[in-house]
Amino acid sequence: MRTRRVILAVADPDTDPERGSDLGGLTAEVSPLLGRELTAYVAGAGSARELERWARDDDAPARRSAAERLRTALHVIEVFAAANRASRAAGWLCDPRAVRAGASPAQLIRDAVPDSARPILAAARRFALSVGR
Repeated sequence: MRTRRVILAVADPDTDPERGSDLGGLTAEVSPLLGRELTAYVAGAGSARELERWARDDDAPARRSAAERLRTALHVIEVFAAANRASRAAGWLCDPRAVRAGASPAQLIRDAVPDSARPILAAARRFALSVGR
């Protein structure tokens, strides 16, 4: 079985705030790695179809916050990809013990917990680098 190696540049959300400002582009970039439903969940949508509607509708009120959430998810994916562990990002995002007990990183991103990006990215870096050691 051949594996596909994914290499992405790791960007810091504080130094690269405009990257991926297009919701449709972000959805297209994140969905293949997380799946449509997890991508929609992280973005704050009720379903993949709802997220697709937001991406097409320039007036959708949730559009900007969904793009911010997907940017954070993309940064997590990039952290895992930099450690050659991109395939583990989706599972880690769903783990309620990954950042703090009771809330998965995906839930923290979805709920837009203030200042949650830094601890999520730090926890992702620790996990991605420790897997397989």
